[in-house]
Amino acid sequence: MKVSYSADECASAAAEFDRHEHRKDGERVVQKLTGSLDLLRDCLYLRIHRDVEQSVGFDSMLMPVSELKAERQTADEIEQYQVAEGAAAAVRHRIDDIVR
Repeated sequence: MKVSYSADECASAAAEFDRHEHRKDGERVVQKLTGSLDLLRDCLYLRIHRDVEQSVGFDSMLMPVSELKAERQTADEIEQYQVAEGAAAAVRHRIDDIVR
């Protein structure tokens, strides 16, 4: 379920972080943050997935296609939630120019 961020996206985020926070470790911060959010997304997906499998079971005939589709949709929804929560936290902590 790995989502990869482009080198340009990470470099841009790191440069903006360095500029905004007057620091020079933006690349490390971006790597740690993206890695941690990916781990959180994957753990949440596995938790949801296993709970459903234990309650309902699974259909082995549909599993290859529906499992991949459900995994991708779930990962997208988790990431959308993370973005929304991150933006809300940034606003709460007055990091408005990063949110734009």
